[in-house]
Amino acid sequence: MDELQININLLKKDTSRQSISGEILGFSIITMALAASMLGLYLIKVNQLDYQQLLNLRLKNQVKNYVPIQQTLLVTGELEKQLEVKRKMAQDSAKLGVPVIKILSAVENAIPPEVMATGVEVKDEKVQVNGYSQQYYGIAQLIAGLANNSMFTNVALVSSQYEEVSGQIMFSVEMNWRQK
Repeated sequence: MDELQININLLKKDTSRQSISGEILGFSIITMALAASMLGLYLIKVNQLDYQQLLNLRLKNQVKNYVPIQQTLLVTGELEKQLEVKRKMAQDSAKLGVPVIKILSAVENAIPPEVMATGVEVKDEKVQVNGYSQQYYGIAQLIAGLANNSMFTNVALVSSQYEEVSGQIMFSVEMNWRQK
């Protein structure tokens, strides 16, 4: 007779632990790769931030160099406008017989070296001198020089203001004039 053989394996091999440890290992590797890439991105962003801060600091330093130039350009543009107004006033004054040249000469002679006049306006019997000085003493010298000239009366400081940007004092002096 033929024999029939049946084999029954009563020992079952437990592969679930190997499967779980493999999954944990795979998950750990993925997590570490993700953490490493996030760290890399973070370091790149920190580097970019440092670079941007350095650029910002350089630009701030460059702006400090351009502020005086900008102030000069603004003053120059304003002076050109004032010059055109003064030309027209001089033409009008010449028509009226106002001795503008004598007035300007007298004002110029009274200006001390530390004072910069930015404008002289002659209107009717009034003269106004605007300008800048590094010290109030220079303005006082200007006022004294104008007051000592017999062409001018009632010489007075109308306004003065310290400008922090330029470090100078902007002033306005007004007086009456009379023909000699």
